Amino acid sequence: IPFKQKKMLTNISGYKLSKRRNELYSKRIEAIRYFEKNAKNDFEFYGMGWSKEEYPSYIGKVNNKIDVLKNYKFSLCYENEEGMNGLISEKIFDCFYARTIPIFWGAENIDKYVPKECYIDKREFDTYEELHKYLKNTTEEEYNSRIDSIEEYLKSQEFFKHSSEYFAETVYENLKE
Repeated sequence: IPFKQKKMLTNISGYKLSKRRNELYSKRIEAIRYFEKNAKNDFEFYGMGWSKEEYPSYIGKVNNKIDVLKNYKFSLCYENEEGMNGLISEKIFDCFYARTIPIFWGAENIDKYVPKECYIDKREFDTYEELHKYLKNTTEEEYNSRIDSIEEYLKSQEFFKHSSEYFAETVYENLKE
């Protein structure tokens, strides 16, 4: 979907809470609250367990994440916890498959696994106002450059190491021995 036809920002996550010290569930809610208040026409979100009455920008559940994500330029992509090296779930890869730029918050060493040009690091913004301004001012050229980086990464050996095929090959090779 071309840049000009995409909506600005989404999030797909279930409503959850945690008392763990490094949890990011509360940060998702913080982001949703900010964008609902300050970017009403630019933000919608999806998932399970949310209430339309409490969260007006909530759209509903999704059957296929990629089919939803592809309609947005950016997606909040917060892992369940921050600060854990190597903690990278399907969330960032779903964004890549949809050609949506993830706003990532999670593993401190994400750049060891994913090139910096493929995502926006939420930690680089002190406030949601700064992030919002950055997203609104992203040009089509900048956006397409990141999408090109994502496409290049998806074709790389580094990405293959995160695939189900690589996992299956690794298990098979270890069972053979």
